[in-house]
Parts: sequence; structure tokens; C-alpha cells
Amino acid sequence: MNLKRLIANCLAGAAAALGLASAHAQGALNSTLNESVEMIPLKSGVRIETTVFKPDGAGPFPLVVISHPRYSGRPDEQPRYRPLPAVRYFLQRGYAVLAPMQQGVSRSGGWYAGMGCDLQRNVRAQAEDVAGVLNHIASQPWAD
Repeated sequence: MNLKRLIANCLAGAAAALGLASAHAQGALNSTLNESVEMIPLKSGVRIETTVFKPDGAGPFPLVVISHPRYSGRPDEQPRYRPLPAVRYFLQRGYAVLAPMQQGVSRSGGWYAGMGCDLQRNVRAQAEDVAGVLNHIASQPWAD
């Protein structure tokens, strides 16, 4: 992992901790944020719903990944996560932002791994899904 990505990941975590990434409304796509939704395939064949926000221009852009919180209720009924305050912060600084949903959450395929008591296994499975999303996005010409 290069230094830019490490810093971006740390900033994303800090933004979430400060409550900057609190918006989660489903809403229509925001064209001013170059927002799109991609169903990204993992090696397992499961597709992960990922909201992508890009700065203006062709890139390549460094990436920030913001993971979503878990709300009460059925995971498959959870709305797509849209951390708009944090997205605006990073877009203004030239970063593209990815907000992948976990398996079984919102429109992502697969089964939600957060159920059960084996937190280490659940977190590892979720991290592997994020790595799969990053592997796919890394092949895109706009991503650094």
C-alpha cells in the first residue's frame, strides 16, 4: 500500500469517527458528485453494491474507501450508504470515494457475515470483500 492510500484510509477513518460520514439516505444519484452505483463482481461470483464518487476529470485519482455502519433490521433492507459530508471533503481534495456495501446488505449478493459471535472471522470476510472491490476498481483507468 502506498503512502497516499495509507493517508487516505486514515483520513476516512478519522472522518467517520468525527461523525462526518453520517448520512445514509438512499436518494437519487447526485450528478454534481459524479455519483454512480456499480455491482462489482468478486472472485466468488457475488456482486457487491458499491457507490462510487469521482472528482471532475479523467483521473487517475487516489482512492478512499468508507465502510458503512450496520443498522438494525434486516441487512437486505438497509439503504445504500452515502456518506455525503465525507465524500464532499475528499472530492474537494481530488480523491475518488468508494462506499461498498457488505455481502447481504442492501442490494449486495451473498450472506451478511456480521451475524454470529465470531467477530474475527466476520471482520476478515468483510475485509476480503473490500479487497475484492479494490482489486476490481484498480483496473479502471480513472483509479490510482
